[in-house]
Amino acid sequence: MDLGAVSDEDLGRTPCIAAGCDPTALRLSASEGYLLSRIDGHTPWRLLREIGGMTADEVDMCIEMWLGDGVIEMGGSERKFVPMKPKTPEPEPVVVPGQVDDSAIDASLEIDVETQRRILDMESRLGCGYAEILGVSSDADGKAIKKAYRGLSRDFHPDRYFRKQIGDFKPRLEAIFKKVLEAYELLSDPATRAEVQKAMAQAGAAAAAAPAGDGSSPTGDPNRPLSPIERLRMRMPFKIPESILNERRSRARKFYDSARTWAENGHHLEAASSIRLAIAFDPHEELYKSTFAEIQAGISDARIDTLLKEAQSWSEPAQWQQGFKHCEELLLYRPHDPELNIAAAAAALGLGQTDEAREYAETAIEHSPDVGRFHRVLAGVLAKVGDKGHAIQELELAMSLDPGDVEARKLLEKLKPRRAVHGGNE
Repeated sequence: MDLGAVSDEDLGRTPCIAAGCDPTALRLSASEGYLLSRIDGHTPWRLLREIGGMTADEVDMCIEMWLGDGVIEMGGSERKFVPMKPKTPEPEPVVVPGQVDDSAIDASLEIDVETQRRILDMESRLGCGYAEILGVSSDADGKAIKKAYRGLSRDFHPDRYFRKQIGDFKPRLEAIFKKVLEAYELLSDPATRAEVQKAMAQAGAAAAAAPAGDGSSPTGDPNRPLSPIERLRMRMPFKIPESILNERRSRARKFYDSARTWAENGHHLEAASSIRLAIAFDPHEELYKSTFAEIQAGISDARIDTLLKEAQSWSEPAQWQQGFKHCEELLLYRPHDPELNIAAAAAALGLGQTDEAREYAETAIEHSPDVGRFHRVLAGVLAKVGDKGHAIQELELAMSLDPGDVEARKLLEKLKPRRAVHGGNE
């Protein structure tokens, strides 16, 4: 900005709040609010540059803007200065939901072009509302939200392409899964969902009350220009005093800091409670929403560790039933985790749910094909459905990967009773 555009004469003038202007109705940042509080009809423009808590450029810009909007006025004679010419900000790239950038597609990657298009399409929608991201209606119930999220998490989790060369699509998938998880957590939790929907409703009302951009009067007379006060009221329909908003933001920040401290010390439930309060006090802050999803994921990680330890001793129908239920819940967070999938497969097999057992076992093997135990579990599923030939193949592969797998040996001997297993007698 050319500071010389503000003349010495104008720097010596004293701005004051315009008559009839209500400063509490303005949407201001903390620094803007502080500067406006220094404009008292006694402090000249030049001194405001020094005590306004901003750079001289920023002070000049704010004063120019507020003069143009009628928020402040200059005391004394008519202002005589050359209007400043602010720098034109660089336009931000416009992301259109559903619009795919074909230049990002790379046919040399180990991911087919159609899937790349689906990833790019999903990435373009991350700025939409949570319901739209999940592909559900705004009043969708928990069951519909979970179903939609389960499908998206399996399709867009980065682990789906484990060991594959996917180039720049890895960070894209990480961003997609993070946002999809955030949408699921915020819509699944009744308290946070209520706060988010309330904030969206307020934003929608503000947008509806805002001017249409054609300069028309709110009274319906298109020929009468808006007064400065009318323009301000149109820009800020919700007259919440800035002091109250700042207090709410301050309390939200304290709850956020508390949540981070709890989470860092492994107290995830306490962290979740604190971050819910942060969202309640400031539902517009995106950081709190993404942190809530991270904390919930941390809770799931702790539960997964416990579950995998318990899974080693499952032997009764009640244990399989409870274990399978918990596996399905936690697979929402780590849908391609091989150990979690094989635990789910073993529980489903114990319950006689062979379709689910086969799906989970195959997912585990797809991720970690060199683990003999995974092939043994799949063999058990195949044997259960009568596919003896493929079951034997899986068992032989399991034993080649892990010759000491006693359970695999026993099942193989059961399926091939007349033939010695690995060197025995006929």
